[in-house]
Amino acid sequence: MLAVSRGFLLLFMIFISMGFGNAPLQERPVSRQNNTIEETMPFGKGGGSDLAPQYEEGTLIAIVENEEQAREIAELYGIELISVEDGLAIFHTDLDIMALIELGLENDWPPVQPNWIYTAF
Repeated sequence: MLAVSRGFLLLFMIFISMGFGNAPLQERPVSRQNNTIEETMPFGKGGGSDLAPQYEEGTLIAIVENEEQAREIAELYGIELISVEDGLAIFHTDLDIMALIELGLENDWPPVQPNWIYTAF
């Protein structure tokens, strides 16, 4: 089941990174300065509804090209690299995940995101 979840997350992250419009990525100017966490998360902070997104506590993920890049990300964020497989790096931390994501946005570090939990109705 973990392999299926990782595969789904990898495909989802690739889909998100490709953008939702017709314009190629290189034609879209991207500036992460002054972004808030609500603008960068797929569903914002959830707003307290029963349908608010959930994520695995203490786990962050990132798309990487190799293990060296994953180690660099871990060092930047001060988090522990758990594994790298098929371009998906998994990290563990005891720190506040959303605060780490904000820190990465403020410093223009390679992006990480929570390991979102999706459930079918």
